[in-house]
Amino acid sequence: MSFSATSYETVVDGSPIILDGDTLTLYHGDTSGPSEVIHQSHPTSFESSQETTHYFRSLALILNNSCNLACKYCYAEQGGYDMPGRRMSPQTAHMGIDRLIGSVRQNRGESLTVGFFGGEPILSFDLIEDTLDYARKQVPRDIRTTYLLTTNGTALREDHVKTLEENAVRTTLSIDGNQAAHDSNRVFANGRGSYAQTVRAIHLLQGRVPIQARITVSSGNVDIQDSITSILAIGLRRITFAVDSGISDADFETYLRSLDCFFVKYASDIKNGTYYDVTNITQPMLSIAMHKKKRAHCNAGVAYLALSADGQFYRCHRFTGHKEQSLGRSSSVTGVTIRASRQERLNNLGESAASRSTDCAACPFVYLCGGICFHEALLSTGSEFKTIPRECRHRRTIYQGVVRLLGGMTSQQRRDWLLSLRQLWTNENREEVISR
Repeated sequence: MSFSATSYETVVDGSPIILDGDTLTLYHGDTSGPSEVIHQSHPTSFESSQETTHYFRSLALILNNSCNLACKYCYAEQGGYDMPGRRMSPQTAHMGIDRLIGSVRQNRGESLTVGFFGGEPILSFDLIEDTLDYARKQVPRDIRTTYLLTTNGTALREDHVKTLEENAVRTTLSIDGNQAAHDSNRVFANGRGSYAQTVRAIHLLQGRVPIQARITVSSGNVDIQDSITSILAIGLRRITFAVDSGISDADFETYLRSLDCFFVKYASDIKNGTYYDVTNITQPMLSIAMHKKKRAHCNAGVAYLALSADGQFYRCHRFTGHKEQSLGRSSSVTGVTIRASRQERLNNLGESAASRSTDCAACPFVYLCGGICFHEALLSTGSEFKTIPRECRHRRTIYQGVVRLLGGMTSQQRRDWLLSLRQLWTNENREEVISR
């Protein structure tokens, strides 16, 4: 059997494992020839978070440009963006909802997603309640609505949680592992750490709404294995993480070593039936299991847009305040504007990251990765489509670990793991989570 030029080969327990990068098919290799590792008989029919719809169906509302924390690594100028203190009006939020509904209806879609973001969105909880009420009245009954919230949790109250629970708002909560790591970066304006208040929020939310923990790996928090273990000890089972672009080279190397150690632990946990979801790892595992290729890092500018507090549409919440990245004001942006911008974006994206970058074209993981985050690439290189060597190395480390992890599991272990994820996501129909 021949493989594409962009294949990756490693050895697990003495047996060669081969990933065909073009088809995202994983093989065991032995003297009798390779055999496919992941079989279609595995229970992989549940929905992946990477949607293939090419129309606007997900909106992040930047409710305010204010935050009660002063996190040291915040990309949004401590939540102020370019207009500190600005708050979204109900009229702007309603207009964003109207544009979203119009796009989904025109494309005969069955679902839409509204994300509440900031700043710190809990500081505008009255607007969250107003938007939820408006959406309930306006969204047609045959369209399923998903609500997302990204918060630091420190201002959360019981009455807030009751509203979130009544509307099944899926909540991403930022917590950086143990107290020392968390409090080294996630601080109030007076420098006091926020860990105790964050854990209090988790306890308020647990068992009432779906919760995902969000870790930022930074120079004050490089031990990803310890961070994940600490969060699991609190009782959360869904975790995602991202690396601060400002992390030092030395700390980045320490983090990569910790990541390698965590892969060993995660493999052991899965084999022993201890299941939890670390999305940075489970997403590419599912992509291989379902042979699902990624065109881009995310759906920004295609299926996903953000609406800023001052009423500007952006391709992504991270571009908020970068006026050259704005589609225009909500009052002037129409369905025609959004469709034209989406089509231009699709044309620029091409078929895959391989068509946008020669570096990506030579990478065996191009269809697992989809390319670098557009915002990070633009800030680091001046181009959305250029690669960032350190980020590429980071992703290769993850994908190589994923191949080893899948290749080292028996067929029954893979089946049990997939079933555990399906059970974990029951009635959630997992969406792409908007996170800090």
